Amino acid sequence: MTKQNAAHRVGDISPTPPKIPRAPLSVFISITSRCNLSCRHCAVYGESLTYGPDLTTPQWLSFIDHIAHLKVFRVKISGGEPFVREDIFTILDHLSQKPIRFSINTNAVLIDKEAARRLQTYEERLSDIMVSLDGGSEEIHDALRGPGTYKDTIRGLGRLVERIDRISAYCTVTRLNFRHLGEVARLADELRIGGLKFNDLITLGRGHDNRGELDLSTDERNEAAACINELKQTYPFVSGTFCEADEIFDQIRSSCAEATHDDPLNINYLSGCGALRTECAVRPDGYATPCDRLTELVAGNILDTALDTIWTQSPVFKEFRRRFITPITSLPTCADCRYAPYCTAGCAAAAYAVSGTTLARDPSCCLRLREEEASRGGR
Repeated sequence: MTKQNAAHRVGDISPTPPKIPRAPLSVFISITSRCNLSCRHCAVYGESLTYGPDLTTPQWLSFIDHIAHLKVFRVKISGGEPFVREDIFTILDHLSQKPIRFSINTNAVLIDKEAARRLQTYEERLSDIMVSLDGGSEEIHDALRGPGTYKDTIRGLGRLVERIDRISAYCTVTRLNFRHLGEVARLADELRIGGLKFNDLITLGRGHDNRGELDLSTDERNEAAACINELKQTYPFVSGTFCEADEIFDQIRSSCAEATHDDPLNINYLSGCGALRTECAVRPDGYATPCDRLTELVAGNILDTALDTIWTQSPVFKEFRRRFITPITSLPTCADCRYAPYCTAGCAAAAYAVSGTTLARDPSCCLRLREEEASRGGR
């Protein structure tokens, strides 16, 4: 969900789709489905998620050549865990020679001194490295990521911070750690990490399989949000999706309060993120998807079809882009909502996980639902 507001006046009867570039400007690449850990909240692995074989080294190198030709501006490298690939530095060396900025998501467990040194050589192109940090202590972090992972993560993080300036961390907020977020922020400060994001649980893969033990109740969520907002006052580097909904809810309330009966109402469309506006994702087996959270919506494989052709011609992508011309008030859940003129309907992936369609609202980003839950006592 973003703060972007794609508004049209009531008089508009033929919405104009946003202008889509001839190729994506940003590509999220899951470089491998393999990982050295078995995290309880992993969105890549799970009973319902399966992939074909990872692309080979020559296939990834060829794809990097292709997206450089398309003038893709930014690449996000993730997994699985990127550093389980024996060829990861061959791939990164090739990418770093292109006019493309890139970032890397890693659990840092496999980062030794030599890996940190090699990564330092990419700083001209390397935007940042994001490291998973789900607890400020061994007990909490290991409860989510497995025995011994905390010590290995801190060791890898330390090696990265010694060499590279742009190191950030992200923490998935769950029932196992939501009362220990202050410890994570203090640790990030001690390690001189540049940013810390507290993010929502993604209910895909094991995150879906284990949601019963991981998902927060409304009361627990409110407690965590209050804690994060307080932490922001002491640690200005704290941000993340977990509190983004509350910030947008405040904006919506403010807009409603400022509106008068004489103001023409806006018609808003499903416009919650940049997926298939400027960015898309590629799975480890080469299938393109709208984003890294919608791994089931495969549009075509880059081994068979050029990415720019998939981007512009795929029926799956065209169907997803119906969001951009679908009025929020056309949804049965939102037809009579007073907040609809100021809403974006949230995350398409979250909507799909709940409703089986991207042409739906994201329940976790619905102000009316939040207020109804509060009126019932929060649980």
